[in-house]
Amino acid sequence: MHSEEVLEQARFIFSSVVMMRDLMFRAQRKSSWFAKRSGLESLTLPQMHAVFAVQARGEVTISQLAEALDVSPPSVSVMVDRLVEKGVLQRRHCKEDRRRVMVCMSPRVDGAMKEFEDTGLTVFAGIVEKIGPETSRKWVEVFEEIRQSLDDGDLVGWEKIFKTQMERRGSMHYTGGRTKSGDVDS
Repeated sequence: MHSEEVLEQARFIFSSVVMMRDLMFRAQRKSSWFAKRSGLESLTLPQMHAVFAVQARGEVTISQLAEALDVSPPSVSVMVDRLVEKGVLQRRHCKEDRRRVMVCMSPRVDGAMKEFEDTGLTVFAGIVEKIGPETSRKWVEVFEEIRQSLDDGDLVGWEKIFKTQMERRGSMHYTGGRTKSGDVDS
């Protein structure tokens, strides 16, 4: 079990991240042209996660996307089908191996996602200016350590911690991030 100090720090960090996330979403909602122009306004949260995962990786296979989202390949395939129908994603044959099918952003949405990133960058630039250069440098140092920890693949044992918490509660069964059937809402 974690000490009270660790839990209080984790609670503060978590709530701060939620505040930053909400700020980003508010900025995007105020820029409703982004969603309307790109066709993203009707997407579910899992679909948006898939779009962000594809954008971050460029082209991916269904298996790679399933791994990135921690859901089953059949669930991702159904989700990609729906996103292709909406004109958000495209399927292409791999140039090196025509048997492999790659998933990528549609050109229309790719441009809108760049605008989304620009809006996010503007929001964070405002935060950086407000907190000043000294605090910003400290923030960068902390996030460099966080990114290094995440890059190491350890994820600070979160799966073990989560499994233990779920088992203690007894009413839910830990499934490694998936529902019992391995599906997610698509």
